[in-house]
Amino acid sequence: MRVLIVDDSVAFRAVLRSTLEDEGFTSIDEAANGRDALQRLAADPPDVVLVDLQMPVLDGLDLIPEIKRRAPTTKIGVVTVAGMSLMADAFEVGGDAYFRKEEPLEYVVQWLRGLDDR
Repeated sequence: MRVLIVDDSVAFRAVLRSTLEDEGFTSIDEAANGRDALQRLAADPPDVVLVDLQMPVLDGLDLIPEIKRRAPTTKIGVVTVAGMSLMADAFEVGGDAYFRKEEPLEYVVQWLRGLDDR
């Protein structure tokens, strides 16, 4: 499974990447904002994008529908500190799952494993 992490926080990307690698995920790429993510998507669409909602350049709510347009089979997990009020917006534009950064990253891992089992 190819995973793309899209978050403007270098520290959070490192933590999430480390967690995924510790759980056996090996094909992980990173992007610091939505524009970078779209460039990576054009080269080789990932199976899953883990995206923050609040980023400079192109935020998650604008990025998600563009990912779905360009790579309709790519699953999108939102991983954010944005309030729960944005959860409905994230699903409305095409998000497949919603995780709060304050929650254990194990929830993200479990979701990814569930996708891998399909």
